[in-house]
Parts: sequence; structure tokens; C-alpha cells
Amino acid sequence: MNLDTQTAVKLAKAWLASQLSEEGISNIGLEEVRWTDAAWEITLGFSRPWDEPQGFITPFSKQPRTYKVIRISDAEQSVVEMRNREAA
Repeated sequence: MNLDTQTAVKLAKAWLASQLSEEGISNIGLEEVRWTDAAWEITLGFSRPWDEPQGFITPFSKQPRTYKVIRISDAEQSVVEMRNREAA
């Protein structure tokens, strides 16, 4: 393992923010980290402007989140895949 967990998470967050910068995503947060076959799978959750509740909002309103799994090659130390992960 060449890439440590903390570096892999930082790389995944920066890559996601860069790729989706025009969509105005916010609240990027780490959800899950998994090591598989020479790659890190980093699950990130975030909010998109069009998912925000409209109209009357209470303190208990829950903003929907989108979840993506970012796969990072350990050997190349770069993102090789992004896929959807459904919320539990």
C-alpha cells in the first residue's frame, strides 16, 4: 500500500469537488473508506442545490444527499472510477 488513508480521502474530496464544481455541490463529507484489490474505495456524500427542500422548511427538514464511490488506484495514486451509491 503506497497511499495512506488520509491522503486517499483528500484526493477523493478534491477530485469530486473539481469534477462537479459547476453543479454547486456543498457539504462534502466522508461516509465510508474501503480497501479492495490495490485500490481505495472512498464513499463521499454531498448536497446539490436542486435537492434542497422548497417552500416551508422546519428545523427537522432533512436535506437529501447524493452519495458517490470514488475508486483510487493505489499504484497510480489517481482516481480511476466514480459510481453511484444508493443511500441506505
